[in-house]
Amino acid sequence: MKLLTSLYLLLVALPSVLADSNDQLVYPCTNAVSEFDLGCDPLATYYQCRCTSNIFISSAFQCMLDRDNNIDHVEEGIQEFLSYCLEYGNVSVTFDEMYDTYKKDLAAHNFTNEADLKNKTAPLTTPIILDPETLEVAIKTFTTFYWEVYSGTLFGGIMMAYWGAVIAIGALINLIQHIAPKYIMSCNSPSVIKFRQAFTIPATFGFKHSIPMSWMKIFSMATPTRGQSMALLGYVVLNIILCLVKFDLFLPNTYYDSYHMQICRYLADRTGVIAFTHFPALFLFGGRNNILAWATGWSFDTFNVYHRWIARGMVMHAVIHSVAYSILVGDYYREEFENPYWVWGVVATVLGCAILGQSIHFLRSRYYEVFLIIHIILAIFFLVGCYWHCVEMGWMEWIYSSWAIWAFDRVVRVGRLVWSGFGRAESKLYPDDIFKMTISYSQRWKYYPGSHIYFHVMRPWGFWESHPFTIYQHPDPSQSDKIILCGTAKEGMTRNIYNDLSKASGSKNITLLLDGPYGHRHNLQHYNTCIFMAGGIGVTATYAYAADLIAKADMNQHIVFIWITRHESALEWFSEEMEYLAKSGRCTIQMYITKSAEPVSDTEHSSGQEKNSDSDSYNSPMYSITRGVRPDAYELVSGHIRESNGNTSIMVCGPPTLNDTMRRCATDNLGNAKGRVDYLEEAFSW
Repeated sequence: MKLLTSLYLLLVALPSVLADSNDQLVYPCTNAVSEFDLGCDPLATYYQCRCTSNIFISSAFQCMLDRDNNIDHVEEGIQEFLSYCLEYGNVSVTFDEMYDTYKKDLAAHNFTNEADLKNKTAPLTTPIILDPETLEVAIKTFTTFYWEVYSGTLFGGIMMAYWGAVIAIGALINLIQHIAPKYIMSCNSPSVIKFRQAFTIPATFGFKHSIPMSWMKIFSMATPTRGQSMALLGYVVLNIILCLVKFDLFLPNTYYDSYHMQICRYLADRTGVIAFTHFPALFLFGGRNNILAWATGWSFDTFNVYHRWIARGMVMHAVIHSVAYSILVGDYYREEFENPYWVWGVVATVLGCAILGQSIHFLRSRYYEVFLIIHIILAIFFLVGCYWHCVEMGWMEWIYSSWAIWAFDRVVRVGRLVWSGFGRAESKLYPDDIFKMTISYSQRWKYYPGSHIYFHVMRPWGFWESHPFTIYQHPDPSQSDKIILCGTAKEGMTRNIYNDLSKASGSKNITLLLDGPYGHRHNLQHYNTCIFMAGGIGVTATYAYAADLIAKADMNQHIVFIWITRHESALEWFSEEMEYLAKSGRCTIQMYITKSAEPVSDTEHSSGQEKNSDSDSYNSPMYSITRGVRPDAYELVSGHIRESNGNTSIMVCGPPTLNDTMRRCATDNLGNAKGRVDYLEEAFSW
């Protein structure tokens, strides 16, 4: 047990060891002498024994002076040891007092050579002069221990450097897309097409990306794209390799007398430090205000995928760290709970596992608001546990950096809320659980296609809740200073909004606090044909881009706008937008209302019937509405791709099945157009 205590205290000293090589002079000697029975009181602590034992003091001094005859170096190196005498042994002793003890024993010729000891396990009666072989083992033990602890920082840094390289590649591609878009459009050779079909566009296994893979209905997972999986594969492989390489196991060893115990200790230390090195990327990738999203052009979804996998890697290291240490302490497991660092380490590991458990797709996709609140609370306590676990040992820079990143994200959120100010939303309820908000806001920021906002409804209960909503500009030029969002009432916040509007007879002015805009804008101006495929409420995302292209009169592009929706009421709540597209004369509109119209009373939705009639008046070769039919989306879009001119973009936003169908369609048709085909997905995955 005393050995474990000494190694814990050595861990406390390691941050200074990294900065002060003189400590490498001290610890091998103190450790080597500690292998002998110093005749101390059995109840004395590690430092109480050593800091009061003249035999230990003189033996350690002789060892240090044998290695370095410069007494100034010895004095400099031993200062930290003296501080631990006071802090952990409650023994106040100075360098001069120790040095005087050594000189008295030296003058009295009290030293005994280790080789002359008849029984090395018996209590020492005089100071000793260590054999060179004993000292060599102690030095190798210390330097190996030092390396194995340092390897955690080194290998964890390599893992984070890997993510830095992934980000750099993404940022470079994004930069090229902005400064040399024509070059990107020209990259359409057969070899490029085959590469994209094999490695970038499909999901990891086939084309199930938006549709979660499930086991036993409870365990489900949103499968990354194949490009994302390539990045994740590199990370996973690095985790495995860097956990298993470069362990220097040897006997005899000053600390551990078996290979088994050595590997447990080295693996425990390495994985514990590696877990801490994950903190900055974990919090950066999971935040809304992520500067890397701007640099790479990646969506919040992409960073969320990486955030979840980094969290899994971090908790995996924490679990290995905890299990290895539990094996290491063996029969002293219960006694370790007397140490605060051990208790907080257990708390942190349990909380880390709990965070992973409550973050499964099944829970977060069904109870997002509850998931988010619990997630944040657990994360806070997890950070607190990690802080108190290592506050005396070091590596706190990883904790502090995560605090800084989290604080930055929260401060920027508050700044956005203050800058955006309050908005006034003219809110209206429509059939089939649809609500629509026309928002007058401060105009301190400008809307752009692909943007979304979070908003807080100013009410006594639930004002802290926020959801991402796609926004678009009002189609009426006289109201272009307003933004619009549409939503479907499900659970939580959206259901509360629906209920509020229901109580207010279907319409109400709601005061909002806006946080945004967020999101990346796809550059569509270099495509000759732009195909937009929307399903249900996803039409708000595709409309934003289509309307933006139409507003640019100098752009001569073929725009195909396809909307598949279940209900006839869509022609009511989205009538102005469809009218705007139809009147442009530049957009081929194909709308499919899959559900047969249901009879309603004359008084119910009379205004909706009027708008439906208006919308039907635009039926023409450029604008068609088909009812009671669900189209074959794959064949429909494939036909448009084959008929397209030049470079073609396919943007989709809809339910998971539609998204994955379009992903497969785009992949299969990369070589069937007259130019490059790009697949763009606007979707929020849980």
